[in-house]
Amino acid sequence: MNESVIGTPWTVEENDATIEAYFSLFLADLRGEPINKAASYRGLALRFGRAAKAFEFKMLNISAVLVRLGWPYLRGLMPKANYQGALEVAVARHIAQRAADDFMPLERPAPAHIPPSPVDLVLHPVPRLIDGGLLEPGSDIVRAAKRDYAAIEAANSALGLAGEMVVAEHEARTLFLAGHKKLSNRVEHVSRTRGDGLGYDVLSFDPDGRRRHIEVKTSRYGAATPFFVTDNEVRVSERTPETYWLYRLYDFRDHAGSADARRPAYRLSGNLRENLDLRAVGYRALPA
Repeated sequence: MNESVIGTPWTVEENDATIEAYFSLFLADLRGEPINKAASYRGLALRFGRAAKAFEFKMLNISAVLVRLGWPYLRGLMPKANYQGALEVAVARHIAQRAADDFMPLERPAPAHIPPSPVDLVLHPVPRLIDGGLLEPGSDIVRAAKRDYAAIEAANSALGLAGEMVVAEHEARTLFLAGHKKLSNRVEHVSRTRGDGLGYDVLSFDPDGRRRHIEVKTSRYGAATPFFVTDNEVRVSERTPETYWLYRLYDFRDHAGSADARRPAYRLSGNLRENLDLRAVGYRALPA
């Protein structure tokens, strides 16, 4: 490590090399190829003389830039903001310079499949993101780099259905193994049996018999990836906060030949308006 660079501003060359390394890892991971993040940090450290940890933290900043631009991010690199605006422009420029085919796994993801049963939901703490960072609204290249991959996932009915089926099966099995066979038999995948306008997807129960209305949101990407909720889902959660749950499944990918049927998730209970940072992203319009 070069002591002379500690505490010094990052150069354009350092930023660009770190962004290039990040996207190489990110795209390889999307293609299902093995990646080694630690080796990438070490290689950058040897090249530029900064600590490997500094490049890891810079990649966390790049994850935050991508989330703000509406992109998913590299798994295992939870977004951390408080970056310089120049990093956002540099990331946007890198996106613009790459071939469009590089991002085909995002534009046209592979079909989602139901994991082999039984499926274990591995519950993790709710991610708490460090807000901040600089958005460069005046930069044409930043505006051009914006995407709405959350909308693509929301429109992926196969992915949504796969996540809902996992949660329904998990709820029924959990109750059954806890000795509540009658409650287990009453778990219902209501978005299939009654339609998707109820504001939740799965009807389950607490061990004491109290209803649990579960909305399921599923993503192929990391825990901090934004997702959509509907006005109806918010209103139902406001009316029945004591029974409303949101299950967020993430890193939900199909691993051919893998016997590992565990899927990471976190859960929120209660009023969505109080538990989520809700931001309007569009309008439903009719001629005035």
